[in-house]
Amino acid sequence: MKLSLSKHPLILWNLCYCKFWDTFIYYGIQSILVLYLLKVYHFSTEKCYLLFGVYTLLNVATSIIGGIIADRLIGQYHAIFWGQILAILGNLILIIPHYHFFSLGLVVTILASSLIRSSVITEAGALYPDHTAEKEKAMVWLYWITNIGGTSGALIYSLLAYIWSWNFIFLSSAIGMLTSLFFITYQKKSFLKNIATQPSSNYNLILFFAIFFLCTLLSIL
Repeated sequence: MKLSLSKHPLILWNLCYCKFWDTFIYYGIQSILVLYLLKVYHFSTEKCYLLFGVYTLLNVATSIIGGIIADRLIGQYHAIFWGQILAILGNLILIIPHYHFFSLGLVVTILASSLIRSSVITEAGALYPDHTAEKEKAMVWLYWITNIGGTSGALIYSLLAYIWSWNFIFLSSAIGMLTSLFFITYQKKSFLKNIATQPSSNYNLILFFAIFFLCTLLSIL
C-alpha cells in the first residue's frame, strides 16, 4: 500500500493532530502517574497502583459514553470541540498542587478523551466512500500518528519531569491541545459539511456544565 500525504483532505490531518495530542496526554499521564503520586503526595505503593488501574480502566470504559453523547446529542464536531476544551482545562487543573484538584484534573482528562477518541475515528472514516483504498490509507495514517502520540507522550512526559518540573508537563500538554483546538475551529465549516457530523448545539453548554459537575463529584469521591 503506497501512502501519499497530498491525496488526503486537510481535515484528515487536523483530526490526526487532535488524536496525536489526545493519546500524547493519556499515555504521558499514565507513564508518570505512579511516580507522581509517590513523590508529590507520598501515597503508598498499593494505593498508587490502584489509582493507576482505575485511571486506565476509566479511559477505556468511558469511550462508550463519549460515543453515545456524540451520536445522540451533540454530533462528532462538537464532541471533539468540547473534548479539547476539557483536555485543556483538565491539564491546567492538574497544575494546582492539591490532591482533590489533581483528582478532578484526571477525571476531566478522562472524559475529554472519551469525547475525542470515537468521534475522531468516525469523522475520519466519513471523509471517504466505504471500501476504497483512500479510506484504508487514511485509517493507516490515523493509526500511525495515534501511535506516535502515545509513544512520544510516554517518553516526553518522563523527560520533561526529569529536566524541568511536573507542572511544566501539564502546561505543555494544555498548550499542545490548544493549538489543535485552533485548527479544528478554523475548519468548523468543513466539519459541519461532513456526513458524520450531526450538530445539535442546544445541548452544548448544558452538557459541558453537566460533565464538569460530574467530574467534580467523581474527584471528591
